[in-house]
Amino acid sequence: MAPILNKKASPAPARESVPRPNITSTQNWKLLEYLNYYRLVIAASVSFLALTTTKLPLIGQADPQLFLITGLIYAFVSGFSLTTIHYRRPSFNTQSSVLIFCDVVALTLLMHASDGITSGIGLLLLISIAGSSFLMDQRMTILFASLAAIGILLENSWELLQQLSWGVDGVSTKISAATLRGYPQAGLLGIALFATGFLANNLAGRLRDTEALAKQRGADIVNLEHLNALIVQRLEVGIIVCDPISHIHMMNQPAKKFLAVEHKLERNTLLTELSPQLGNLLFTWLNQDKSQTPNAIRLPDGYTVLPKFYPLGDGKDSGILVFLEDVAAQKLQAQQVKMAALARLTAGIAHEIRNPLGAIRNAAQLLGETTHDKQDARLVEIINNHSVRMNHIIENISELGRRDRAQPRTLGLQDWVEEFVQQLLITVDLPAAAIELNLAPGLYISMDPDQLYQVINNLCQNAIRHSPDYTDKFIVQIATGLDSHGIPFLTVTDRGEGVPPEIRDHIFEPFYTTASKGTGLGLYISRELCEANNGYINYSPGENDQGSRFHITFNKADITISGAGTA
Repeated sequence: MAPILNKKASPAPARESVPRPNITSTQNWKLLEYLNYYRLVIAASVSFLALTTTKLPLIGQADPQLFLITGLIYAFVSGFSLTTIHYRRPSFNTQSSVLIFCDVVALTLLMHASDGITSGIGLLLLISIAGSSFLMDQRMTILFASLAAIGILLENSWELLQQLSWGVDGVSTKISAATLRGYPQAGLLGIALFATGFLANNLAGRLRDTEALAKQRGADIVNLEHLNALIVQRLEVGIIVCDPISHIHMMNQPAKKFLAVEHKLERNTLLTELSPQLGNLLFTWLNQDKSQTPNAIRLPDGYTVLPKFYPLGDGKDSGILVFLEDVAAQKLQAQQVKMAALARLTAGIAHEIRNPLGAIRNAAQLLGETTHDKQDARLVEIINNHSVRMNHIIENISELGRRDRAQPRTLGLQDWVEEFVQQLLITVDLPAAAIELNLAPGLYISMDPDQLYQVINNLCQNAIRHSPDYTDKFIVQIATGLDSHGIPFLTVTDRGEGVPPEIRDHIFEPFYTTASKGTGLGLYISRELCEANNGYINYSPGENDQGSRFHITFNKADITISGAGTA
């Protein structure tokens, strides 16, 4: 792999030399190590030939002693470099420069000890120069190519320098034909060294750019995969990717929840193994009209989902994308949108009714003061009673728009409940023993106090209304504590007849009531106010299915809780 050179933030001025890049990546050290293995093989081969009786033509024949000494020193430097490269000391630029210089010197000496350029050892310099182009910048590559070319020319001219004789009459030379024939070869090898350095350096630059682009694209692909996985896992819609024979390749968390998959899927798990219904629908969709949408199915774990199938390609072996939409969640979302629109509409109507209703009540009050006829007085009483009821309905309807105006505050739950009960006892005219308290100390919640009062007052009024008359046992119990997740809760339990099982799923719906004079908005408003404060309310029967119990969980305040009870 080609090394990546660190680029300067801004180009250097033309008159200044650009410093060599500091190459320190793991890939570059690996490349230097591989080139050193090549260097060690050459040095070991030279030492072996010099120490054995086996001789190759021209190799080491001109000066065997120089051939042996150079091979041994070259082998020692190559072996020692393995240690310095392993510990990466000294720096990468220093080691690469020293080793390439050693290659030029050692190969030039070996070539000289092997009868010059005709031995072919000089060709090994091409590999060293090519390797330097992958390790260093173009300037340093050309420098070492120049040193190698000069070394070749000096080696070829060595015989000429030795054959120079100084006479009295001047200089006379005796030059062998081999020396003269070596100059063209030396020149061609020098040109080859420069061409190799230049072309290999350009190739290395392209490889560096390609490597950088590949790394960037790889990082982008990994990030995109993580982003896609995060989006798919966070979707509320179940997603399954499978092949035409229903082998599952991917499944997000909602799909695992719908199909009750709690363990890691094994390879080649079939969709029919997890849900025969869904598997049969898939095969039916594949073999019939694919434009038809299957009907909703009820899964064994209680979820009702609407499956939708989409092909991932045009071929027969293309994958299939399965969407599982929770029907209950869709209905809840539609109901929330409908209730929000209904709240705005009814609030507007209530506002328009309030003024004429006030005029009717005032007129009835004036009429009651002036009439003395019993029949007229009875009619006035009916007008007043129904006006009060209508006013109560208007007040409840007006509360539908209060959800967005919650102003949560930190409340000590124990102190708040005790103060509330004192006020409630005065209002309903009951003794203190009629309401039993089981309060955990040290609980702090975050909720709008006015809205909390409305919720708890509504629950307690309902509990008192549906419970038997007080004798010697409490009729309402209020308890607080922490659930298993450390969330504060409050329960209101009564001793009434409870809610029949067939209507328990409807008690929080607006305008649903079994009482002849009820509005059906009390529990609905209580739920809305709890959710406006990041709380939640639900219903469950009391002990032994006697009475009713409403359980409210609150948003915990940022205060250290100590000594609290546990549910």
